[in-house]
Amino acid sequence: IKKKPLLITLEFIGKQDPNTLIDRDFLIKRDIISEGNRKKQIKVVAKGRLDKAYTIKLATSIKAKEIIEKLGGRVVEL
Repeated sequence: IKKKPLLITLEFIGKQDPNTLIDRDFLIKRDIISEGNRKKQIKVVAKGRLDKAYTIKLATSIKAKEIIEKLGGRVVEL
């Protein structure tokens, strides 16, 4: 049985400070994911709008990556 990843939306990312690296540690510090879910897969999905450039260090859907990069942001490969 394949485990489903925890999903993070572009809408959520768009509410964060664009100078912040969005990664697993950031999500744990903000209590978005619990310490117990530290090893669980996380994926950014293209739900919602994004209007600023962000640096993301998480798995992303193809569409989310396109949107992030189109706005001048970066997706750091894991």
